[in-house]
Amino acid sequence: MREFTDDGTLKKPKEMRGKICLQPFTNVDVHSDGGVRCCSESWMRTWIGNIKESPLQEIWNGEKIKAIRASILDGSYSFCDWHQCPFYSNDEHYLFTREELEDPSGLDPVRRNRVMKHRNWLKPILDGETDVETHPANYNFAYDESCNLACPSCRTKTIGYVKGPAYQQRKQIQDEVLKYIESAGFDNVGRINISGSGEPFSSKVFREFLYSFDGESRKELDINIQSNGVLFDEHAWQKMHRIHGNINEVLISIDACTELTYDQVRVNGDFPKLMANLQFLSALFKAGKIRRLMLAFVVQQKNYREMRGAIEIGRSLGVERIVFNLLNDWETWNKEQYEHNAIWKSFHPEFPEFLATLRDPLFADRIVDLGNMQQYWEIANGLDAQG
Repeated sequence: MREFTDDGTLKKPKEMRGKICLQPFTNVDVHSDGGVRCCSESWMRTWIGNIKESPLQEIWNGEKIKAIRASILDGSYSFCDWHQCPFYSNDEHYLFTREELEDPSGLDPVRRNRVMKHRNWLKPILDGETDVETHPANYNFAYDESCNLACPSCRTKTIGYVKGPAYQQRKQIQDEVLKYIESAGFDNVGRINISGSGEPFSSKVFREFLYSFDGESRKELDINIQSNGVLFDEHAWQKMHRIHGNINEVLISIDACTELTYDQVRVNGDFPKLMANLQFLSALFKAGKIRRLMLAFVVQQKNYREMRGAIEIGRSLGVERIVFNLLNDWETWNKEQYEHNAIWKSFHPEFPEFLATLRDPLFADRIVDLGNMQQYWEIANGLDAQG
């Protein structure tokens, strides 16, 4: 049986030797102060450098990221927040064995495609090395926090940088990153992701990229978009016409299945408009104009009873995945408020009901990705053996 720590989270991590995460070998996240990570801030707190202090290529093979790569190769995963990371919790979906990297033919199409997309970055992993001679494959543009929503779990007010020093700072970072990618050669780039730090269609700097970037001459480049969906309508889609052929993955955060709950967890949102935009995006996906359409659901006390309803929305839209993840602590709440919303804490009075919710057979639907909730689903369904 899994054990819990005094703060109510799972105590003992799984054995990870022989399981390989590609993130530190392929990915960089660039933030608004120039800071660089090789993984999501939610899953790994370590900075690997700052582009205001060192060139990105120097950061890419600096001592910090090499230490992180070594921790993946030796199976310790010592830099990772194993509780928050969905790759760690749901390793069979996200991580790979050496044998799978050498011969991905037996993998499901999504995982096989991920390996094939990163073939040029696999040699150091297979050779047990921490130096990666090729440029980063994937770039996450996380340098603008502008958003039309003010979700209480994320921020205390809406943020918008449209002029002045704050906007110029973000624009300068974008220009520098794009210049670096251009110098590396777009044939050495797999993906640009926008963004996770804010809302792409509320951000002036991200809109400038999405509406003006010449994707038609860079057909091999994938562009992924993470959005709350409220502003992602047909008008926005048409303004992105130069990158229509590059749109790979669209991930829309919904976090509820009813307007009442949505208005509480997605403050300043518009549930009817979101639903209408999802129908539009679903039509694009079914027509093959978006390669992957996914929904995201951040689980907390206010919405965990609506997880099933969100799955049903996803099924009705025909999305490829609905991804569940547990609420992270962005320090917008005090400790008492956060723990009230952290429904998965073992001491939470509704924890038993949370587990009971996860026993619903609908969570086994093929579109469900349990993310870092995977281990709680295993506990709920009696599959919580160690290792």
